[in-house]
Amino acid sequence: MLDEFAARLAARPLTDDVVAGRIHAFLGNTYRSLGQLGAAAEHLNKALAIRKRSLPADDPDLQSSIEDIAFLLQDRGEYAAASKQLEAVVRYWRGRPDGSVELAFALNMLANALSRCGRHEDAIAAAREAAAICERELGAEHRDTVHSRARLVQVEVAAGRSAKPVESLTAAVRNLEAQLPADHPDVLGLRHNLGVVLERAGRYPKAESAYRAALAGRIRVHGDQHPATASTKLALGSLLHKLGHHSEGLALMQEAVATLRGTDGEPHPFLGRALVRLGDGLRAAGRNKEAIATLEQAIATLRSNANPPADEIAAARSNLGLALWTAGQRDSAIAEVEAALAALPDDEPAVRVTRVLVLANLGRMRYEAGQKQAAVAALEAAATAAKELWPKGHRQRKLIERYLAEAKKR
Repeated sequence: MLDEFAARLAARPLTDDVVAGRIHAFLGNTYRSLGQLGAAAEHLNKALAIRKRSLPADDPDLQSSIEDIAFLLQDRGEYAAASKQLEAVVRYWRGRPDGSVELAFALNMLANALSRCGRHEDAIAAAREAAAICERELGAEHRDTVHSRARLVQVEVAAGRSAKPVESLTAAVRNLEAQLPADHPDVLGLRHNLGVVLERAGRYPKAESAYRAALAGRIRVHGDQHPATASTKLALGSLLHKLGHHSEGLALMQEAVATLRGTDGEPHPFLGRALVRLGDGLRAAGRNKEAIATLEQAIATLRSNANPPADEIAAARSNLGLALWTAGQRDSAIAEVEAALAALPDDEPAVRVTRVLVLANLGRMRYEAGQKQAAVAALEAAATAAKELWPKGHRQRKLIERYLAEAKKR
């Protein structure tokens, strides 16, 4: 029905710019809510173009279209571009005496985009300002204030600025649930993020519970084929393969990849990321030939992005190296992992975890190849960085420390 209406609109364009702008914005945002980002982009860009030619620069409808494009860019993983758009929106609302609540909303969205770009201090500042505005204008118990506080917790956790990230996010989920329905998309998103933090802390059973709760809710709200549902399937599937539950884990990741491939010929921007996880799951399940093919496809898909993500490409190449190593192609494997490490930017906080894991993989390969000095050097660098990332007793940190101890004894 939506497609039919869009087709009729294309065949008989509206002559009234105000009406046309509103209808294209409505269609674009509806397609976006359904996860159909290609169709969403078509209509949101039309709405923006119509409003730019027909409205003054300070018109709220024009600003609304700029916000819509920024949200779309975030959905596509283009966080730097989204940040630039949202910074312009923030400047607009700062200049309006009646725009405090709208300013807070824009600041919250900006905080998310900045956090995803690794600009953590800027993200925290934006989230703090948003929370303060909401509390002042709406009161401490208002749902928007509670939501803003939850956003602040999320960006603080992402920046490593929370002493107790699991406890902080758990409290944020509880507080948000007190204000919103349990299946509200923001509650489900926060539950998913709680699963991520629990997984990073090595608390896998609790992470599994958080992911399963988020997945059940997202299926109820969005259906089985929505990108948000696919995102949680992917996270849960990846965790399950870490726990050794390869059959269920691979099934979930394959479902996620099928969704993200799209049905209209346009893959979702996060398909490459999903293929990386699926390839790693196949490797862990002993399906090495499939793993190599999937990881090679993942690398090609990631490189085809408008802004190729260096950390995700490095993770894919490192995992490909592990699969090649298992296949007996040792020289190719080491070369792949070394290239992955060299491609990571030195001064980017967002790639720290990827760097540690790539170093650990390289060190382990060097150790098994009998290259003790090179193995120890790589594993010492990984262990040092792991201490800054994870608490004592974390599974990944313990594994790296064990590898280092083995390499030193050899």
